[in-house]
Amino acid sequence: MRRNYTIYFLLISLVFNIAFLGHYVYKTVQFRNKTQSINTAPTTRQNFRVKGKQNSNKRIDPTMEEIRLKNFEHRVNFFKELAKEAPDYQKLELLADSLNITQNTLEKQTTNHFIKKRKAMSSEDAQHFYGNLYNHAESGCKRIKERQKRRSE
Repeated sequence: MRRNYTIYFLLISLVFNIAFLGHYVYKTVQFRNKTQSINTAPTTRQNFRVKGKQNSNKRIDPTMEEIRLKNFEHRVNFFKELAKEAPDYQKLELLADSLNITQNTLEKQTTNHFIKKRKAMSSEDAQHFYGNLYNHAESGCKRIKERQKRRSE
């Protein structure tokens, strides 16, 4: 009788392992196919790179990096003030305002960058690149709406 339980246990374990491996392979193939469809044409990728003096593959815009750093510094100061035993709420409001301003500046710079790069792209490259961004944003909106719908039920 114990031998039968051992065999049943081994069979169930084998089934779970096969199911896990099948799921892993499926997700890996799905991820690879998704990233291959997202990849843009080489000309588009090169258009989005910032030409640096030392590294031509450098993608980071120095002005954007400076704004991001400022944004993180404001965020650090904001949370540091919140962590205090007796936070200064007027200072917190000022920090929140400066955090919002730098976040807004980041968003403006990003949208201006997209507009500038769109002017330099062919319509085919733009349709491919911005179409993928549109699809990504649309799926994010659907996911949020579905989550809100589930929570309201």
